[in-house]
Amino acid sequence: MRPALLTLPLLFAVAEARADAPASEPLRGYVLVWHDATLYADASDTAPHVRVAATLPARRAGHAFPMRVVSAGGAFVEVEPSGDVHCTWSRIATTDDIGQLRLFVRRSDLAPVVTRAHAKKFADGTAIQLRPGVPVVAQAGGWYAAGLRGDELPVEVPAASVGWSYTPEREKPRSITGHEFELAPKTKVTLGDRSVTLNAAPSATSAERRGATVMYAMEDRCIAATVAAPSASVRDSDEDASDIATGGGYGVLDLRQEDYLPAATPLFVDKRQVAISTKPIYLHARGTAKTVCFERRIKLATAMLPPSTDEIDDRLRLCAATTRVVHEKLRSSRSANGTTGR
Repeated sequence: MRPALLTLPLLFAVAEARADAPASEPLRGYVLVWHDATLYADASDTAPHVRVAATLPARRAGHAFPMRVVSAGGAFVEVEPSGDVHCTWSRIATTDDIGQLRLFVRRSDLAPVVTRAHAKKFADGTAIQLRPGVPVVAQAGGWYAAGLRGDELPVEVPAASVGWSYTPEREKPRSITGHEFELAPKTKVTLGDRSVTLNAAPSATSAERRGATVMYAMEDRCIAATVAAPSASVRDSDEDASDIATGGGYGVLDLRQEDYLPAATPLFVDKRQVAISTKPIYLHARGTAKTVCFERRIKLATAMLPPSTDEIDDRLRLCAATTRVVHEKLRSSRSANGTTGR
């Protein structure tokens, strides 16, 4: 069964202007990768690969995760997990015994991103500010849709401020007030002369009442916006907005056999090294082949879509030389906790 993906309303007229990162486009720093992209073990369509999300019905702003650029050439980009969500709500994670994971993604699976800070204030008092790293999607008439917790805000960003890679700015502390407000789901608000329906707006940092309208100011990662909302849709809030953890990784249950790969062991897919072990990886058996192999999941940690493995293959088969296997003759209490003291 196809997993239930977050459905986003059509906010304004969209000209499906799909554009891919040109092969000549220099990519430095970080890129945003669509949730349903294929991640390859090498720069080839025939290389072993994984996917972390089922095919999206439409690639909407916000359905992307950051990856750090290792190298870029031709149709493929070599990337590694960022370890942080930056301006998105998603990241790639795997078990905590795998490190320095490097994979490839096609340029056609990169999402457009704000590359330079942009701010605009409208005559009615509404305003928008975007920092580098905000995912956007081109719309009709030169407008963009910027991702906000699964919703999309219409923004008129100069084309020169949108590209395919970015350098993240240092995160600014969120404004804290003595009292916060929240917006009811499915509230129709305006930003300049555009209207949009918000389903998961952040708590307001301020809410200024103007008759039947409230100037609802909110901050969310790299976006600060003031929208005009109906007074009846704004209510007191005493709970913080939800978030996702950005550190660590998915734990792994060690098999606790007698053979293991020590930390810093090079790990390969076919003949290409894609990662190293960060802690001992215990194996079922040493075996007699030249390599020993095991599987690890490459997962999407996100607050936007429920994790699902339906219709995808997110398991990567990793191998190491059998000569790297250590036979443990005596296990101490330390080794039972994931360390091997000799």
